[in-house]
Amino acid sequence: MTVRARVTLLATGAAAEPLKRFSVCERVSPSAIAARIYVKADEQFARHCDYLCISFCLKGAPLRTALGGSRLAAPGLLVIGEAAGMTYSFSGEGIGKAMESGILAADVILNSLRNTQTTVAEIARDYSARIRELFTERFSAYKIAQDWLSSPTIAHFLAWKANRSPFVQRKLEGLFQETVDPRQLFSLTGVMRSLIS
Repeated sequence: MTVRARVTLLATGAAAEPLKRFSVCERVSPSAIAARIYVKADEQFARHCDYLCISFCLKGAPLRTALGGSRLAAPGLLVIGEAAGMTYSFSGEGIGKAMESGILAADVILNSLRNTQTTVAEIARDYSARIRELFTERFSAYKIAQDWLSSPTIAHFLAWKANRSPFVQRKLEGLFQETVDPRQLFSLTGVMRSLIS
């Protein structure tokens, strides 16, 4: 069966094959691999442990992150969600941004329906421009946080400081809740403020 549409939304996750079929794949390999496990330790066990080490051999899910690995659009095609790299490489969080990209794609398509003169190439350009306008700076800020935390010294310092400083706790919580710009903590000014807080 053949289905024809003026605009197609590609929401196929991080797999490269669908992106290749639509000629929007820029990198076959994923940006990261996600794995999640939940562990519950009883209170008695937890009192006798100084640290927690988790070692696992699980097959993880591939991720495309930070708007990388594929083009955002082509005439007649809008790439949304993880296929477009709408996941933070810092935390692996992407559901909210995937939904935002879908809503934005729908908005662009609805606007094009109101203006029947809009071409599919213009739809693709409008969508790409709006995604980059809304997300480029945000993804860059979270990439800065990831780069800082790739240093074990800084990661250990912030973990240690978070147990002692309400300022650091609030900033880290806000980082995961997306209410704080990561650069408020992951900058020379943020580290200096962490030291004195």
